[in-house]
Amino acid sequence: MHEPPRGEREVLAQEVLGRSGKCKYCRSNAVTKYGFKRGIQVLRCGECFHTFLDNGRLPKMRTPTHVIGASLHLRFDGLSLTKTQGTLENLLGVRRHISSIWRWAIKFCPLVSEYLSQFKARLSDRWQADETVIFIRGKLAYFWEVLDSETRYIPSVHLSTGGRTSQDAVTLFRKARNHSLQKPKLILTDRLQAYGVGVHKVFYSYREHWTNQWKHENRIHITDRDRNINLIERFHNTLKERYKTLRGFKSWAGAKAFLGGFVTHYNHLRIHSVLKSTPAEIAGVVLPERSWRALLKWAVAWSNVSQAPSHNVARGGV
Repeated sequence: MHEPPRGEREVLAQEVLGRSGKCKYCRSNAVTKYGFKRGIQVLRCGECFHTFLDNGRLPKMRTPTHVIGASLHLRFDGLSLTKTQGTLENLLGVRRHISSIWRWAIKFCPLVSEYLSQFKARLSDRWQADETVIFIRGKLAYFWEVLDSETRYIPSVHLSTGGRTSQDAVTLFRKARNHSLQKPKLILTDRLQAYGVGVHKVFYSYREHWTNQWKHENRIHITDRDRNINLIERFHNTLKERYKTLRGFKSWAGAKAFLGGFVTHYNHLRIHSVLKSTPAEIAGVVLPERSWRALLKWAVAWSNVSQAPSHNVARGGV
């Protein structure tokens, strides 16, 4: 499989937004009829060369896309698996087992997160970084985030076990740098030494710090208006309100999928009570539609287009 460089993947991510074809793999319009299967029209795409049923669903999925999207929206809005199951049955007339609803999150949330990470956000020059404790299979883990003070947008997150190391901070800040159009001039953190190492390795040298070209402030206080990380601590409260009902995660994949999906919902779908818009829209990441259903279609199409084979070989599918 051929995987293009990051710059080309960003272009493909933007291109996918404008596609509205019938191909469920790449959303291309270059499709032709290819017979029938169980009385349903089979189509073949002339761009990605997949064959598929013309049923409007995601590749190799039996459940309609709008049902999967609705289940993810309900989950990240605060409903339990059981209540999500009941709501889907009452409103949409579709009953699915709670394990299916959980597997949808495991399968699609990381893909959507990776797709959205291709868009660069227009952030302010004032960032906050912090970490919070979660439990995976009863073991201690840390969830790291960077939050932009002006837009409330979260450009990067990181999940780690085995302590809070400088390498974790470096990974967190590198993700944020790749997802932002500009570097911050002020970074607010607590006094964890790993943050200082990460900031200097990723953003600025110590010489630039000495010449006041930027500033890393770790002497924060909750009552100091200019030196606090209250915004990211407030996000932790929102996350913990949702996380406490889960009573920890049972697997690494489940934790990564749920936390990534929660941040996606926070950035792109949930209306911020102060901003009266989504943080992503304030940060310049404006999508044509604000729904999980659309995100699923775009992410699947981007994944197939960006990893398309370099030669033309027909591929099967449903």
